[in-house]
Amino acid sequence: MSTNILDGNAGNSPLVSILIPNYNKALFLKNTLDSILQQSYKNWECIIVDDGSTDQSWEIITSIANQDNRIKAYKRPDQYSKGGNTCRNYAFAKSKGVFVIYFDSDDLLLFNSIENRVKTIINTDLDFVAFQGLYWNVKDAEALSVCSTFSKNVVDDFFSFLPHWVTPSLIIKRDFLIKENISWQPDIPYFQDVFFNLELLSKQSKFSINETTDWIWRKFDEESLGKSSLRITSYEKNFQIANAYLTALISHKKEINTTFFEFCLMRFYHLLQLNQNKQDNLFPLLAYIDILKVKKTINIVTFLKMKLMASIGLISFRRNISIGRSIFFRYWKKIILYKYVKPVNNHFLIKSVAVDEYIQSRFIHVEPINV
Repeated sequence: MSTNILDGNAGNSPLVSILIPNYNKALFLKNTLDSILQQSYKNWECIIVDDGSTDQSWEIITSIANQDNRIKAYKRPDQYSKGGNTCRNYAFAKSKGVFVIYFDSDDLLLFNSIENRVKTIINTDLDFVAFQGLYWNVKDAEALSVCSTFSKNVVDDFFSFLPHWVTPSLIIKRDFLIKENISWQPDIPYFQDVFFNLELLSKQSKFSINETTDWIWRKFDEESLGKSSLRITSYEKNFQIANAYLTALISHKKEINTTFFEFCLMRFYHLLQLNQNKQDNLFPLLAYIDILKVKKTINIVTFLKMKLMASIGLISFRRNISIGRSIFFRYWKKIILYKYVKPVNNHFLIKSVAVDEYIQSRFIHVEPINV
């Protein structure tokens, strides 16, 4: 048996915790867990927390866990709120690894991912290291590089929802997470990954970005890439997202009023444009106007003007009142939007990569899935 500490076989090699939430991913679980079982690095534990699945997920998880005690299966306790963030926090509480990898139940780790991640971070003063991934729809011969560098300011790009990495790309020191009391926020309905990484970056953390591609983000449906965040949900959820953004700005000691104003206007305007012909109830969007007043980031006169014009717009779109729509756009575009809101940047998936060298190759074996 090898005695190299970095191959994961040595008795004193550091334990790595792979933490996975799962909900109704029975079709993909075996592939994902096989990609972990195939790892060249052997000293790991995989803690998977099921979030009340109604498919065959639990049977698959427990069957594989019974064959390898490094895979540990839990169900989310009933007293905890439903959601992936709660499951991730519960998995972390059950874990013991020196290093932590947050992963998803339908993605794939390449054969030597854990080994390379440990090699990169061990014996350094880094708090975490970000690697690269591929976004693959499991059909095309090419995949998209998950992240690219948009500017030299990582934090600003995250605030613009242009991440330099997504969380499955990371290996994080457990001591750092505990010392800084970093966890996933259960009440955030979407953009959870962005807000988690903004919290990582708010702690004066030391990190590096490694250009090695070592995992694959598989997506099989049209709900991928945060499309749920582009629908109008409840007033409460929209208020929660705006509040989370404001909290992140405060934690980074960023200029608040203008930046938060821009974010709220952008969300209001873009959601209205995307959903004006798809949804009867547009009033949850008023959350983005109301929070500006609640958090005292605008004065009362500006608030009343915006609330009035927003209401005119929402009613006009709902009832197809052309003069009301015209007034709304004239006000919103010429007086508000063009003055304060910057143009939307490109999506963070931009580089096309051949996927054959990763799938069915020396890196990883994946059984075909019919979806």
